[in-house]
Amino acid sequence: MNNKSDTESWLKPSEALNRVSLPADWGDETGGTAEWEERRYGFNVGSVNLLIGRGTPSEIPERADVYPLPGVPAWFHGLLNLRGNLVPVFDVARLLAHRGEVVGRERVLILDRGEAAAGILIEGFPRAVGRLRALPQRPPLPRVLQEFAPDAFADGEGVWLELDHQRFFRSLAARFAN
Repeated sequence: MNNKSDTESWLKPSEALNRVSLPADWGDETGGTAEWEERRYGFNVGSVNLLIGRGTPSEIPERADVYPLPGVPAWFHGLLNLRGNLVPVFDVARLLAHRGEVVGRERVLILDRGEAAAGILIEGFPRAVGRLRALPQRPPLPRVLQEFAPDAFADGEGVWLELDHQRFFRSLAARFAN
């Protein structure tokens, strides 16, 4: 009779992981050893495709009740209470003059955490973007984005702009203060 409990006979997690040996072609459809490729996600604001910055935490809250404020510019959509933190939410499509009224079925994409967190109204969900190749020259950009989208990429489906969201949101906050 074995006096050890079931949990005492289990392997330590590190031992269990080291027991597994993966085939050389695991994770690669071509049969060779795959190099890790960074997955990027992008979203659309009007007709502009923007990339979520590398290493930027982001989320779409399931329930996003945005509370409007009186006397603010139309592109400042309001404030969202995200787990006890007030997060400003911007209607960047309206700022870019890509629409007049809020369309509906929009989601709030929160970029960053804590004091740096800000939201953008987007239609749908962010999506994985295919293999990106850097463009040698940026396409013409809306004036409001010119200094905040330093790099442009193409993926076969369109042009994607790398948004420096922290500088962009600071600029909007300064505009708001004025």
